[in-house]
Amino acid sequence: MNFKLLKITVIISNSLLLLVGLFYIIYPTIIYQEYANTSYRNNLFTEILIFAIILGIFLILWSLFGVLAAQKSKILMQAANNVGIIMLFLLSIAILAISCVVQYQVPNYKNDEQCTQQSILIQLQQLNHKSSLTLCQNDCLCNFQGTQDEASKLGINNYDHKDSSPVRVQECQIFENFNLENQNDNSQILKFLEEVFGCSGFCSQNSYYLFSNLNDGIPNGDCKIHIINFVEDNIVALVISSSFITVFLLACIIINVIFYLETLKSRYSRKS
Repeated sequence: MNFKLLKITVIISNSLLLLVGLFYIIYPTIIYQEYANTSYRNNLFTEILIFAIILGIFLILWSLFGVLAAQKSKILMQAANNVGIIMLFLLSIAILAISCVVQYQVPNYKNDEQCTQQSILIQLQQLNHKSSLTLCQNDCLCNFQGTQDEASKLGINNYDHKDSSPVRVQECQIFENFNLENQNDNSQILKFLEEVFGCSGFCSQNSYYLFSNLNDGIPNGDCKIHIINFVEDNIVALVISSSFITVFLLACIIINVIFYLETLKSRYSRKS
C-alpha cells in the first residue's frame, strides 16, 4: 500500500474518532436533560453523565494525539496510540456485550407483571409492599405536611407535623427488622427510581412516596413500568451505536497497526 495514502487514511480515521468522542458527550447529555426535570436528586445520572463526558473528552484528546502521531511519524507515539485504541476497543466490546444482554433480558422482566418470576423484581416488590404497610401506618408515625383530608385520601393513617418524624421508610425504627434480602441496596434502588421518575410502587402503585420523601407530591405511576419503558426507549439505540463504534475502532486498530509496521519498515530501511 502507498505509504502516503496509508498515512492520510490513518489521519482521517483518527479524526473520525473525534466524532465518537462527541457522541459520548452529547447522547448522555440529551438523556440527562430529558429526565432532569422529573427528578429531585440525580446522583446516579450525574455520575453517569460525568463518566460519559470524561470518556468523550479522552476520545477527543486521543484522536488529536493519533493525528499528531501519524503526522510526525513518531514510533513511540504511534505505539502509545495503538495501545490506547485497543483499550477503547475492549471497552466498547464490553459496553456492546452488556447492552445485548440487557436487550435480550428486557422481555422477561416486562412479562413478569406480578413480580413473581425474576429474583430482583421479587425482592423489590416485597420491600415495597412491606414498606407500604409501615410508613405512615401503625408501625411508623410519619411527618406528613398535608391536611387531614389529604392524608385520608392518600391512606395516611399515622402522622404528625414534627420534623423529627420520618419522611421515608428507611428512617422508621422497624425498617431494620424487615429482614428482607438485599434490603438496604434495594431501598436505595427504589429511592433512586422515585427521585428520577417521580413514581412509587413496584408491580403496584403507591399513593405517596415511601423511599424518597412522602411530602414531594403525588407519584405518577408504577416504578417498574417506568424503568422498563426507559430501557426499551434507549437500549436499541445503545446497541446500534455500540456496534458501529466497535466496528469503527476495529478498523482503526487495523489501519493504525499497518501504518505502524510500515513506519518501522521505512525507518529500518533508511538505517540500512
